[in-house]
Amino acid sequence: MKGNETPRSTLWYFVVAHTFWKNVEVESFLSEYRFTIVIFPTMLKIYRGANGKYTLYDDGISLDYLQGDSVQTLIKWDDVAKKLSLEPASKQTATRTFQVELIPDGVTKRIQYSGRPVELKF
Repeated sequence: MKGNETPRSTLWYFVVAHTFWKNVEVESFLSEYRFTIVIFPTMLKIYRGANGKYTLYDDGISLDYLQGDSVQTLIKWDDVAKKLSLEPASKQTATRTFQVELIPDGVTKRIQYSGRPVELKF
């Protein structure tokens, strides 16, 4: 690691009784001329065997969610149909890219979510 670099951080979330987990890798560095944050796609790993539902909240970089100020996305998995649904769960929305991996099948797909209901079938 060089003098002005920040190491890569990885955030892990265990979600909904072994159904999915979320992995967000955030890499940032500070140079003499600029500050840049690169956010990689949010990874969802879905472990087959049961239906699941989770509300993902994101308020950026603060604790504003404690006052109800956040972007919330409802994530639902239908195991029989092998279908992932994303839909807004709050008035605020955001555009986000998800990389979804189905375990143990090993199939990976990418989906762009823009705050409107969307489905991804495997």
